[in-house]
Amino acid sequence: MIIIVGGFSSTGSKRLKTLEEEIKKNFPEEKVLVPEYFERYGKLGKYLRTKTIPEYAWNVQRETLFINNDEPILIGYSMGGIITRFLVEKIGLKAKEVILVGAPNRGVKINFVEDKLVGKLVSLPCVREIQPESNFLRLLNWNWHPEGYYFIGSDRDERVPINSAIPMKEEGKFFILHTSHSGLIPKKAEMVPKSAIPIIIEILKNEIQT
Repeated sequence: MIIIVGGFSSTGSKRLKTLEEEIKKNFPEEKVLVPEYFERYGKLGKYLRTKTIPEYAWNVQRETLFINNDEPILIGYSMGGIITRFLVEKIGLKAKEVILVGAPNRGVKINFVEDKLVGKLVSLPCVREIQPESNFLRLLNWNWHPEGYYFIGSDRDERVPINSAIPMKEEGKFFILHTSHSGLIPKKAEMVPKSAIPIIIEILKNEIQT
């Protein structure tokens, strides 16, 4: 079982479908789950997130109850990476491996918060929780030893700084790309070769075969 946890505006989007299709193409016998954990409010629903990251993590947990004793491989993209971490580290979901792609482990970029996340967006609980030095991230990262994780980030990411996406550089466990934040998991198939998707596929090959 492979579970893909999307970010603030990617859950249910074309970019996650692109990743899902690539995984199914390479691993046709593997089950892939993409949880829909956000509230739904119609056309503007992706901007009206009223719950906290822990609440969204519990929503994902409820969708994984049928897994039973199987340990899934988790892929968390952007804010979905933080939701994934909470799911594993605080709720206790046992995962075979965790792959974090552009996850703001130490927060998003300050200029992104100030310039892009304006008005109502800044006040949303889940957005406040991924700002640098938030109490939520401080507690989540307290005494954190992430040796068992794979980290994928970009030194051109306009949203998540590279030292936030990759807080620990353990050989064979981190990968640095040169693309935008949205380019890490792209919508268009022609952008896949330069994205994080080929790296994810290689990680999955190693983990599924062992």
